[in-house]
Amino acid sequence: MSVALHVIAKAQGAQRRGLERLKDREKLTYKSGCWVQLGVAPEHFTGGYIYLHETSNAGAAIGGKIIEVVSCDRTEYGGDPAIRYGTAFVFEPLISCRNIAWRGNRYGAHSGIVDTDLPHET
Repeated sequence: MSVALHVIAKAQGAQRRGLERLKDREKLTYKSGCWVQLGVAPEHFTGGYIYLHETSNAGAAIGGKIIEVVSCDRTEYGGDPAIRYGTAFVFEPLISCRNIAWRGNRYGAHSGIVDTDLPHET
C-alpha cells in the first residue's frame, strides 16, 4: 500500500514556501520544500501522495503523486546534524488532490505518514 503525507507549506506571495516548479521535465512537476527526515526510508514515499496545506485546518492548496524523492540540505536551520539533511518530494500535481482534508497528527509541520485510502489514491 502506498502512503500519503500532509505538510504545512505556508503561502509566500503567489507561491507556497519552498515549492519549486521544475522546468526541465516533460510533465508539469513540482519539488516540495526540504523536510526533516521522517523516520522512514525516503524511497517508501515514491508512488504515494503529498498534500500541501496552509494550516492543518485548511484543505490542501496543492498536492499530487510523488514520483521522486531527493535528499536536500537544510543548512538554513543551523548546524545541528540531526536536522541538517532532509527529504524533498518531486510530484505531479493532481486536481483531485486539492481541498483534501488533513489526515494524521495535527501538531507539527507534517502529519506523519498515513495510509492511502481515498478513491483517487488507489
